[in-house]
Amino acid sequence: MVTGTAMILACLPSAARSDDSGGFRQVKCTKDGITVSRREGRSKGFFINRIESRSVVTPEALAQGLWKVFDNAYPPVIERRFISRAPDEIVFHDKVRTPVVSDRDYTLRARRFKDGDVFRIAFETAPEAGPPPLEGYVRMPMVRGGWEIRSDGSGGSLVRYEVYTEPGGLVPALLVRDPLSDDAVSYVRRCLKDAVP
Repeated sequence: MVTGTAMILACLPSAARSDDSGGFRQVKCTKDGITVSRREGRSKGFFINRIESRSVVTPEALAQGLWKVFDNAYPPVIERRFISRAPDEIVFHDKVRTPVVSDRDYTLRARRFKDGDVFRIAFETAPEAGPPPLEGYVRMPMVRGGWEIRSDGSGGSLVRYEVYTEPGGLVPALLVRDPLSDDAVSYVRRCLKDAVP
């Protein structure tokens, strides 16, 4: 059981990250110590979500595990088709089931690299690399973000995941802002669990 004091400490930014707010404002801290921050994205009303957590797994092993997680198409993705694969770059097309509004699709390019002691995985929509717009799907104009994994100084990892999504179509930002944030937290939890070697 997590005590109140332990919860507060778990949600305080670490020294390794405290000088890197980048305009983000913390909006939530979960019971398991995940912090959620956000800042305005390129379009009014849409936010970049920043999810920060810890893992007992070493940065190198965690980065390798997170790269392999792309092989899993988690809901709401209903179909993932790989277009190209290289050791440090993959391109894939996803079809996404969305409640209430029309289903979505996008093509994503993901790359991994090491920046000093930091492992990074970056992704962004790449419509030119995928199929043309599909009948019955709304093309998502923007999905962009990535993972940053660094040492916590004691054998584990500090993990930061950022994602910015514009769903396309006539979806009001206010309608999707909180669900997109909640989905990002669930995705991080699932990825960190599945990335453990």
